[in-house]
Amino acid sequence: LAVQFAAAMGARVVAVSRTAAKAEEARGFGAEALLASEDEEAMRAAAGTFDVLLNTVSGVGELDTYLGLLKPRGTMGCVGLPEKSQKSKMFLHSVVLQERALYGSYLGPHADYAEMLDFACAHNIRPMVELYPMSKVNEALDRVRTNQARYR
Repeated sequence: LAVQFAAAMGARVVAVSRTAAKAEEARGFGAEALLASEDEEAMRAAAGTFDVLLNTVSGVGELDTYLGLLKPRGTMGCVGLPEKSQKSKMFLHSVVLQERALYGSYLGPHADYAEMLDFACAHNIRPMVELYPMSKVNEALDRVRTNQARYR
């Protein structure tokens, strides 16, 4: 959804994923390109080129790698959280020396939801979901548990 919202707002959107496997899918959502984080050469080339980065990863990741994609005074927002027992790591030099900003957001006020839904309707932004009949509910739950479900 974030890619669709950003593209509808007129932003130049680059999706970031571990591999390039989702490139066509990302373009379908409105991204101009996909940056594969496992491609070290591509990551080096993209270093210092992003104004804003929205981190939706729900696990523990190396924040410095992604902070390095930001321009000086760029901003990274984090909306995904690791498990409470896990701690993210960050080298403060990744933020301070380039005057980058890091913020977190969990839930906003109800008025923001109304504005978001109005914008989504006006720009035909729709979630992608997998649908299963009730007879296959256990299969669907297994896909979620084994991290195979898409668009959850």
